[in-house]
Amino acid sequence: MVKNRFILIILTIALCTLSATPTEGVNLLLLSSEIATANHNELVGRLTHLSLSREGDTEQLRQRLYTYYNISPIEEFKESSHDYQVEILNGQRLHVGGESNQFIFLEGGAQIGLTKKGEETATEIGANAIVVNLTEEYLIALSDVSYLKGDDEVEDSLSSEILTVQWGEGSLRLTKGSLEMVRDNKDGEPITFFTTGEEIYLSPSPRTISFEKGVITTNKEQAYFSIAAKRLFLIDGGDFFVTNATFKLGRVPVLWTPAFYYPGRTFIFNPALGYDSDRGFFFATTTELFGKTPKIESGEESSFTLLLASGEKQDQGREGLVYSGTAGKELSSLEKWARSSDSYLSLLFDGYQNRGVMVGLDSVINTTNKVFRFTNFGAIAFVGDIRDEFSTSYYIPPFRYAYIGDWEVKTKAVNLTLKLPYYSDPRFMRDYGNRLTTFSLGALWGESTFPTIYNSDLTTFTWKLDGSANIPVTLLNPYIKSLKIERLSSTISWRVNPAAMEGGYHVEEVELPNFSASLSGTLLSLKGRKVTTSAPKEKVEIVLDPAIKLRDWGIEDPYSVTSSVSGVRRSKIDNSSLNLDYSFKQTYNRALTYKGEDIDTTSHYARTSANVTLKGALAPSIGELTQKFDPLITVTKTDKRESEQISITSTTDVKLLPIGLSYGLTLRLYNRLVTDGVEEPWELAWSSTVVSRHELSWSWPIAVGQGVITPSLTATLSPLPYSFNPKLAYALGRFAVSGSYLIKEDSAGKFQSDKATLAFVFNEPKYLIANATFNYATDEIEESEEWWHPLELSTSISAPLFKGYLTLSEKSVFSFESLSFDEFQVGAALPWASISLQGSGYDIDLLDASIKVDKFKKLWWKNRISLGFEMETTLRYSLWDQANSAFAFKLKFNFSIAQFLTIDLAFKTINKGFHRYENFKDLWEDLLRSFDFAGDGRRNTQFTMEAIEFNLIHHMADWDLHCKYEGSIVLSDMEWRWHPVFSIYLNWKAIPEIEVDREFILAN
Repeated sequence: MVKNRFILIILTIALCTLSATPTEGVNLLLLSSEIATANHNELVGRLTHLSLSREGDTEQLRQRLYTYYNISPIEEFKESSHDYQVEILNGQRLHVGGESNQFIFLEGGAQIGLTKKGEETATEIGANAIVVNLTEEYLIALSDVSYLKGDDEVEDSLSSEILTVQWGEGSLRLTKGSLEMVRDNKDGEPITFFTTGEEIYLSPSPRTISFEKGVITTNKEQAYFSIAAKRLFLIDGGDFFVTNATFKLGRVPVLWTPAFYYPGRTFIFNPALGYDSDRGFFFATTTELFGKTPKIESGEESSFTLLLASGEKQDQGREGLVYSGTAGKELSSLEKWARSSDSYLSLLFDGYQNRGVMVGLDSVINTTNKVFRFTNFGAIAFVGDIRDEFSTSYYIPPFRYAYIGDWEVKTKAVNLTLKLPYYSDPRFMRDYGNRLTTFSLGALWGESTFPTIYNSDLTTFTWKLDGSANIPVTLLNPYIKSLKIERLSSTISWRVNPAAMEGGYHVEEVELPNFSASLSGTLLSLKGRKVTTSAPKEKVEIVLDPAIKLRDWGIEDPYSVTSSVSGVRRSKIDNSSLNLDYSFKQTYNRALTYKGEDIDTTSHYARTSANVTLKGALAPSIGELTQKFDPLITVTKTDKRESEQISITSTTDVKLLPIGLSYGLTLRLYNRLVTDGVEEPWELAWSSTVVSRHELSWSWPIAVGQGVITPSLTATLSPLPYSFNPKLAYALGRFAVSGSYLIKEDSAGKFQSDKATLAFVFNEPKYLIANATFNYATDEIEESEEWWHPLELSTSISAPLFKGYLTLSEKSVFSFESLSFDEFQVGAALPWASISLQGSGYDIDLLDASIKVDKFKKLWWKNRISLGFEMETTLRYSLWDQANSAFAFKLKFNFSIAQFLTIDLAFKTINKGFHRYENFKDLWEDLLRSFDFAGDGRRNTQFTMEAIEFNLIHHMADWDLHCKYEGSIVLSDMEWRWHPVFSIYLNWKAIPEIEVDREFILAN
């Protein structure tokens, strides 16, 4: 065997050689190979040993040896047109004949390997005898044939009495053969298929498997389910066609049909047909005019398609009325654009026995750069006289229609979306929006499972325009740095008309427009040259006494570095500067509500605000000046009230950094307020009605050892009541303490002590964050019976424990007069749960608790048993007003035993009736009643079950038994109703499309 080249070994030997023993044949093959690869000196040595002439060149010497031994030389053939490599892997006898030696006959444990160029794995064919035709590129294997095809993902093997392989075209034909294939079904489960037949033919284009008098099953020893047919065809795209077919459950035939066709995805109109208890008999088609419609279930997910899969997924395209592979084919320019931009257009045509006929278009149009996106769905339906049975609350017209438009424009500068739905009646999307897009065998003889995208009636809808823009202003920078339309939106809300008004919708509310825009920039910017200052002193490291073991207390060591005082004292200014900045913002909103066709109420709101800021700095680190002017205009108009206001506010801030002094002044320079035509009096004066802030403060940090002491003084000046607040603060690493004393001017002009404050702070985020503040109301001392009555303590503590897994927290305000808490809150939190208690005095008023478990999973018994659940529950229980209590519970539960059982449960419930319970037992019993779907328990409970889904699957060797219950609250005929559905079905694992099912819509 010679690898990686197409080598044929031809031996021209006498008739007596054909009857040679296997050992003699092998020796002759080896001798021919040895002569062919020998050099000149080796040939001379062999001729000398045989006493033959040594005259001539190398080729003459080699030919002399061939003649002596009566054997043929090795000849090398070029690769075939299809680039296949043929290797002889095993054989006892070999014969070559025919013109140009195109026939090879291999006998006795014959085995040949076929490898396509570029592939690593070979297809191995074994038989008692094999005939190969190199010219026609086919071989015939006879008796005890075996065929094994291996690749990266799947492996096929077959056996038969006679096998014909045409490797040039890629086809196989088996006589009295069997085929074994391993494939993943549409649910991703690996399935082994066994097929037998008198004749089995596999064709490459289109990929087809056909059987004559064949049987297909998934269990070789015990056929739990099988299909026996006179003729059976599996065609690429998922088409399945049989004649004279019998579907058997074990040995019992359950269905016979003279002919049966499963359309798969060969037809471009993707038919779906069957029977539904609500819709009756139906036929639905979805025809892709261009592009790929994501709403159509992929044909590659069809189990019949997967039977033909070779591990590599082929793209499908339209060719006339059918799909075919696009490999090697040139797509149209329209199709290329549609696929590159993810655009599509589909024609919808549905016919329902109890819903009439619907025709529609569904499309998504994108530009190649995804700047523009237009999503549209439009449909019309003709229902005739059966419309009277649809609803008792709405008028259903004989001609029904719907349109849903969603248009988007997205660029770096502009974002714009427009949503425009409209319906002839609230039930249109429930009747026609939940569509089937693929063929289902179960739909032919049982209940179909339709999508539930639209569960409720659409009694309201909204037209909405949303936009924003960031207009490029690079050329105008810095005079205009930013120009934005932050919000431009309009909405029109519609509500359905009652049946007495002959259907349709009416406008309920209009918001036109809701607008907000802003503009900002710099009018003046001056900057002086850099002024250097003296180099800062190096920080000196002072190490604490090593006997102080702070780490033993869980405290990190921040104390070996001296705190920077210069950074606290003043900000650093290296350049003198002067800047004049501005900003402008405009907001407008107008809303209208309607009663019938008339406007009921109107409202207008407009707000125009601006800001002009002059900011200067004097180097080196001398001072800063900030002056702001904020003009504001607001207009509010409703049917009952109208007001207008114009104001100008001035804010001044001055800092003298070398002495730590700051000055601030805020006042209103102009104010005009008119309400319902009446102007409120106002005049510019030096008074507390005009001045809202006037203060002078001083602060100067001083380094003391490793800590910083900061004395400060803040004074409120005229025309506001005078006040003085001296303060002294000390900080050392993560510790800080401060004390202040506030003195204020009373109404009589006398200075009175107002409040003294002492605060302690420790901030170590990894271990403890604690704050404690003592507030002593000194102005209440004279009126208090005891000196400690005006004292109040406010605390807050957060303690992460176990590396943050558990966090304990506390907040409280404690009054020393009542010796009780004015308010308090304590709590504990884990990553998946939290609880907190709030109250006053020593009584608990409110309990808040929540538990959230996300993707928990536990495995047992060699990972064959699993339990998983997700849970989210919240409880707010008010002890002083139980009517304000609420409990919400959401659970997803999964339990499975491998290859035997799967149970899924998911539900969501809420309870706002806690005031009806006297103890926890009542609550628990009421919760159990909410799951009583067989009796009246669910109607006599405070728990509102919003949705529930229960699914039980019993896994068997070839079949799965599904039992499913679903319930949800839906809006139907102007009433919120509980909509329960119970379904049971049995499906074949190999081909899940084959199922026996039944669905029941239970009575409310």
